[in-house]
Amino acid sequence: MKKAAETYFKNAVFRYKKGDIRQSLQLFEAALHLDSENPKYLSYYGLALSHSPSTIYKAREYCEKALEMEFYQPSFYTNLGIVYFNARRYSRAKKQLETALK
Repeated sequence: MKKAAETYFKNAVFRYKKGDIRQSLQLFEAALHLDSENPKYLSYYGLALSHSPSTIYKAREYCEKALEMEFYQPSFYTNLGIVYFNARRYSRAKKQLETALK
């Protein structure tokens, strides 16, 4: 199951980088369905959710949950920073991005 979840996750990241947000969301959801407590999946799912104004708050929740689980992951701070940027909360975005760089 975890191997299948990782495959979904990798495909989701590939689709996200290609700009196919809708497809990446479906793949991230599939990964989370198989491994719902994986902080990496939570963080990146939140990142993808942040591209829609209607899911921006959910996006923040997923990214924050991932950080609660693994506060030492710079990429999770980066993802949360992008979520805040997409929400036009620029000072919060800057703070998260600065934390990622430390």
